[in-house]
Amino acid sequence: PLSEAILYNYLPTKVNLGLPFLVNSDFIPTGDRHYLFENEWNRYLMKEVGKVYFGWLNTLFTVKHKNTEQPIFKKDYLRLLPDISKNIQELKSKSSNNLFLLEAFKQGFDFALSGDGEIEPIAFIPTQSGSLVPLSNILIDETGLADFLKDEFFELTGISAKLIDNEV
Repeated sequence: PLSEAILYNYLPTKVNLGLPFLVNSDFIPTGDRHYLFENEWNRYLMKEVGKVYFGWLNTLFTVKHKNTEQPIFKKDYLRLLPDISKNIQELKSKSSNNLFLLEAFKQGFDFALSGDGEIEPIAFIPTQSGSLVPLSNILIDETGLADFLKDEFFELTGISAKLIDNEV
């Protein structure tokens, strides 16, 4: 993850939204190319970035080492999840003109995370069985009870969620 990732419009801008990854898109920049105009096109692009973000995470998880066939980023790729609420608060405290970009990203992010009834949420969280599932289908068992009881845990509780991979 990058701490000071900026947006690119083929060339770097000075727009930092606090995201831990670079974004390069066909934005409409200001004349000096340092910032982006607040317009529907730039808002649309950032919303689309938020939508495809989880697909990118999914792809990172599936990249395998050529010799071991093990996922290369299995333990690290979820560190690329941004703390959007914190970033929004930071931009608000700075009275940043870039807040609209992060809010648009969040709209797309939330859409991909939860789906909309017609489109399924994106699977990006690894389970103990090795599959990727959406966040809404994940169970984090901090008690260890599910590991202890195995299949009986799910039968007794009626929970259908999958256990998150312990290495994540």
